[in-house]
Amino acid sequence: MPARMMRAAELVAKFAPEAPADAVELAERELLSGTARGAVVISEDGRVVAGAARVLAAERLGLDLLPVRMLGQSGAEARPLRRRRERGVDSRSGCEGIVGQTVWRPAVFSRHDVSWIACRAWRCRTRKRDVAAFREAKRSAPEPLLRSASEELAVVIRRLFGGLEGWRVTNIACGNSGTEECFGKRLARAVASELGLDHVQLFGDRVVEGGSSHPRRAGRIEPLELIGEARGPVLVVDDVATSGWHVEEALGLLRWRGVSPSAAAVWISGDVA
Repeated sequence: MPARMMRAAELVAKFAPEAPADAVELAERELLSGTARGAVVISEDGRVVAGAARVLAAERLGLDLLPVRMLGQSGAEARPLRRRRERGVDSRSGCEGIVGQTVWRPAVFSRHDVSWIACRAWRCRTRKRDVAAFREAKRSAPEPLLRSASEELAVVIRRLFGGLEGWRVTNIACGNSGTEECFGKRLARAVASELGLDHVQLFGDRVVEGGSSHPRRAGRIEPLELIGEARGPVLVVDDVATSGWHVEEALGLLRWRGVSPSAAAVWISGDVA
């Protein structure tokens, strides 16, 4: 029987699933790691007979759609939803496209001596188009896009670090956007707000000639300057890490100046098939 998609909040409200706390915790880890498999199963009498812990975990994490199989249904009720046309960011739809088109895959990435955690990855087959659309969307930084990114980052950061009392949040230096109020800085502020922490600007902004901060053009970029108080612990936040060059640069400077501990979290990094 084909599965259909239903919202986690709707499933909780309609079917009131129950599950042990440890099962919900395990389901959370599976959802965050991308290892959750199978559909939620609803019996004919309206009971969640499989996947109850996953439903509760998804609602708690603020995730949206889950695959659901309704036992005893056939015909039109059992037909799968029509596949939506793939698209990148569409500001008219609240930029839901970038969230739906990327893959929720919390993972740790490394470059030389530094590592960072990321929430999402690009899809290989649509990466070029989606990256271009995302860059265009960042210029206006619509609230739905900023909210989605900050909420997801806060979820992963809490699961990884637990309590962050005493930490400060900072952003990668603005530059290629040509403005001191770049998307990355706004995202870092939003993440700090979600976590109940202070946002501080530790790195001086630097405008990049030609509107690109790609490492291949690094010769055009001024050396990174630490302008804030050099004390830890500090969490560096950015929207996208492609090669990880900027993350390495930021964490490297902080650690060289004795800021410890220091860590980094990025919304999108890497890609999947």
